[in-house]
Amino acid sequence: MVNKKLKVCFVIHEFSFFKKIFFNLAEQIASSHDVTVITDCHNVSAQDDQLLNKSNINLEHLQQRPKSNRLKLIKYIYQLKRAVNKVDPDHIFYMTVEGSFFGSLVTKFRSRRKSYFVITGIGLDFFSKKLHDRLLQILYLFAFKTNLLKKNTSYIFQNSQDQQLYLKAGFISPKNSTVIGHFGIKLTNFIKTPSKNSIKFFFAGRLVKSKGIFELLEAAKYLEKKYSNFEIIIAGPYSADSPDSLSSSERKLLLDSNLIEYLGHIDYEQMYSLYQKFDVFVLPSYREGLSTVALEAAANGMPLIVTDVPGCTECINNNGLLVQPRDSLSLAKAMELFLNDPNLISDFSKNSIEHIKLNYSIEMMSAAYLELINKKENAI
Repeated sequence: MVNKKLKVCFVIHEFSFFKKIFFNLAEQIASSHDVTVITDCHNVSAQDDQLLNKSNINLEHLQQRPKSNRLKLIKYIYQLKRAVNKVDPDHIFYMTVEGSFFGSLVTKFRSRRKSYFVITGIGLDFFSKKLHDRLLQILYLFAFKTNLLKKNTSYIFQNSQDQQLYLKAGFISPKNSTVIGHFGIKLTNFIKTPSKNSIKFFFAGRLVKSKGIFELLEAAKYLEKKYSNFEIIIAGPYSADSPDSLSSSERKLLLDSNLIEYLGHIDYEQMYSLYQKFDVFVLPSYREGLSTVALEAAANGMPLIVTDVPGCTECINNNGLLVQPRDSLSLAKAMELFLNDPNLISDFSKNSIEHIKLNYSIEMMSAAYLELINKKENAI
């Protein structure tokens, strides 16, 4: 018996985020179901339209969420509810913590629709004691607690540690949550050999303190005293709106460093060519949901140096090294191993490809989501 072609919807705050993180998953689901993405469509290009049409993915516009204006927030919630009702999906996925919060506010108590709240990462504000962050946690608690009373609502996490934190905080119950590692990574078979003259370490991510930017800079200073055969390349946008954004003086310190080459913001379509250009991927982050850039780097055969924290440890399977968070010396020592033995690059490269193939391929991740969608029961 052929499964019914269901209507599946993704709610994502901006289109560029959808294209970078979720497109592969949506494309796979669209091969068997009717897929619509509710997002801010202002920056959708003609090329994007062609790609979406080719993949049978529909768009429904939702204005960008306002940052602080309360009246505009109320209007945003109303427009989100109207967009969801217009699409009228059988299954709807609200992506990110913030998206899940707003999704909780517009989800009906008794709906035939299956609603999923996808927690892509717990930010540092979850652990903060600041008044603003504590108030935000109370709002999340209220919104997410109401989901325990609703039928057909579930949470999806990218790592078990985040799931356990939500359980401990009282946001969810064990019965309405599960872990699915990622949304699917495009695999290559690009096995690396070390560069001849110098080892090129590559960092990609937002330029915020919690990504370990300054630990990387301190590690570079340590290595400079002993080695000349290395380069450090950084790509990523500034995040002025982030609570841990770099100050102007900190940005200047980074840009003025003769130890680091800063490429600026790189479009998603160009990232795979950079992964293949450099030798070792470095991400000294304080915490991740599950690092997409680290997984993409591994998919392109890069060995990894990442911190021993949730969302990073899952990226390592004999394909790189774990270092202590907020510890520049631990990071420097790991980088030093590659400088002393460049052949590690080829050995780890093969394992990176295999790790993605066995655990995070597009086929595996889309199969996990399709299993949820195609279930006859309305429960995980």
